[in-house]
Amino acid sequence: MRHLLCWLWLWLCLLAFLPGGADEIPAHGLTLRRTIDLQRTTRQPGALTADRRFIYVTERTGGLNKYDAEGALLTSLPRINGNFFAAADIAQDNEYLYLTDEISKTIIKINKQLDLSSAYHLAVRHTELLSPAGLYLDKNQDIYLTDSSADLVYKINAFGVVEWRKGIFGDAVESLNAPQALTIYRNNLHVLDSGNKAIKTISPEKTTILLTRPDMLSLAAQQDQLFIGTKKGVLNYPRGKLLTADYASDLYVLDNLLYVLDGQRRKILIYEIR
Repeated sequence: MRHLLCWLWLWLCLLAFLPGGADEIPAHGLTLRRTIDLQRTTRQPGALTADRRFIYVTERTGGLNKYDAEGALLTSLPRINGNFFAAADIAQDNEYLYLTDEISKTIIKINKQLDLSSAYHLAVRHTELLSPAGLYLDKNQDIYLTDSSADLVYKINAFGVVEWRKGIFGDAVESLNAPQALTIYRNNLHVLDSGNKAIKTISPEKTTILLTRPDMLSLAAQQDQLFIGTKKGVLNYPRGKLLTADYASDLYVLDNLLYVLDGQRRKILIYEIR
């Protein structure tokens, strides 16, 4: 019996040093590279996106600010064509910004120069949005949108035509309750179902629960890992480890950088993903 236990112990030690298979979880971390203080330029920052030259931050009370890469304010846009707007979320392609406007109940599209003549409202055809919230734009220019009051998530093409929608109010796996942020992770759409305190993987065929946690605020993904913004910091999935201590209101991944918007402290923290 003693010999058997010795052989078992040696076998376990050997396994510990063998290279992992396809399901091995890689070791990742974040290194803080820069902090941008927004306290003098914004009152209630809501959401952000960035490219290699500029950072765009929405105001919860209405408006949009454009900063250079170092955090200097370049443009502040309180209105679009004379109308107030309150963007719950923001996304981008190479030329345009997309904002979910809680006032007009539409998606506002405006070029990155914030030229007012380029702005227009992209209405979702044959659909009345109640509270457009989370927004994600994929490489095919398809738009994913949550409606937090209707408890729905939509996939919309570039012309505003709904390709599919999912969700009804409730706490079942297939249901949504005040959905907010969303992102694509491992080629699947992931939605923060805030009312049910869950992240759900959603496709036209089925919905599954990925994770439940009460304090989740935002989502972003890069290749083999999903970043979850919480009130206590940025959580790494699948490792389930808190990597920062920020109030992570919103997240955005650009190349190997993670932008974290700390809405309470009115700061942007830029981390290098390792």
